[in-house]
Amino acid sequence: MNKENCFELGALIKPHGLKGDIQAFWDTDNIDLYLNIESILVEQKGQLVPFFVENLRPQVGQKVILKLEGIDTIEEAEEFRKLKLFLPDEFVPKLKEDEFFYHEIIGFMVSDVEKGEIGKIETIYNLPQNDLLVINHQQKEVLIPLKKELIKEFDRQNKSILMQLPEGLLDVYLIDDNEENKDK
Repeated sequence: MNKENCFELGALIKPHGLKGDIQAFWDTDNIDLYLNIESILVEQKGQLVPFFVENLRPQVGQKVILKLEGIDTIEEAEEFRKLKLFLPDEFVPKLKEDEFFYHEIIGFMVSDVEKGEIGKIETIYNLPQNDLLVINHQQKEVLIPLKKELIKEFDRQNKSILMQLPEGLLDVYLIDDNEENKDK
């Protein structure tokens, strides 16, 4: 199996316990989609090596405890620290036309119905209260809530998202520090 036919699911973080369990990070906004996998590909020295999954336990957030077949000691698990995890492309769930994976919208242009182009999505912060789009707008980092009700159009082909931003959201980021100091 080669990387071109796979997607990166996440990475192994560090050993967990003494019996070969490894803490892993699932780089997905819905870890539940991948809790019943029977095998996984681990990138070792540039090659994707398959491993059977003996046990998988979800943790807080996007972390899981993973037990791979043949890894039975903390020393063996230590050799897997920070290695990337992959699954074949066929494991990617099918989405509706207006749905998307967070990793897929990095680089999409975000526009507001009133203010026009805001900027391209640089990354997404996954927070318990609300996920946030990170956009560079006028040399300032702008955080925009990623809420379905704010999205007016999603265009995968043109890599763009049209949003109805909350009134005053951009103004909060564009206030000049000098103006703020003058008012004091």
